[in-house]
Amino acid sequence: MKVLKLQTLSLILFIAITVHLQTPDRHGRVDESNEAVFWYEQGLAQQRTGHYEEAVLAFRRAIDLKPDFALALNELGSVYTDLGRYSEAIEALKEAISLKPEFAQALNNLGVVYTEMGHYGDAVEPFSQAIRLRPDDVIARNNLGSSYYELGLYKRAIETYRQAITLKPDDPRSLRNLGRTCLKLHRYKEAIDSLAQATRLKPDFAEAFNDLGVAHAGAHQYKVAVDSFNEAIRLKPAMADAYFNLGAAHLELNEREEALEQYSQLRLLDQNWADKLYRVIFKDKLLSPKGKQITQTKD
Repeated sequence: MKVLKLQTLSLILFIAITVHLQTPDRHGRVDESNEAVFWYEQGLAQQRTGHYEEAVLAFRRAIDLKPDFALALNELGSVYTDLGRYSEAIEALKEAISLKPEFAQALNNLGVVYTEMGHYGDAVEPFSQAIRLRPDDVIARNNLGSSYYELGLYKRAIETYRQAITLKPDDPRSLRNLGRTCLKLHRYKEAIDSLAQATRLKPDFAEAFNDLGVAHAGAHQYKVAVDSFNEAIRLKPAMADAYFNLGAAHLELNEREEALEQYSQLRLLDQNWADKLYRVIFKDKLLSPKGKQITQTKD
């Protein structure tokens, strides 16, 4: 489950710094700290436009000029993460944290690197430290909850997501995360409540509609599930698992022809999902949440 977000900081430059950026002092020397800030801002600009290799060069230049530049090290770690260069990201972020132990954003970003690598156990501690430093950080709480989710610690994940929702009740992604985790424990009513609220707050949230359909199917409310799956497909026509789930729900309603229609759609969209639905339909094996046939959307 991904609700991961790298956190960045934008440094505000005063006009005086910008104007005198590379103006020599009375001894003919350039202030390297100001020049480092210039390269840091260049790196941020490149990062925002997706020019990650150029951003790396700019941040590294800033760090060469100012080796204790924790902000630049944090951003360098973020860019390395975007590039999939995880070992370099970890090195940069750990250096930022060693320079600034209370750097919550760097701690969160370090946790993100571990999750990208699939090392969810390693991610728990940096996310937890980030939360201790910034108790109102909804992003870090969602990231911690997602790590617990991937570790199969669903009750801890639920507790963490509920804390995030308490801080920001109108956050649809926190609500979706809570609902998805409740599904893992077959707590379908709670899942329906959370996912329905997520879709009300974000009416174009196709993944939440798909999960809402799964929750209704778990509660044996197949007709309502069909409506949710159809809405997910309307919003995101390429969502193959929603077609599979829709076919599954039709089978539960003994609507074989409608299930075959979804199979035909999947043949054009995703052969793997089409094969799964084919095996179910033509072996007369009805789909049910207990049999783990109706599936949640994967991030």
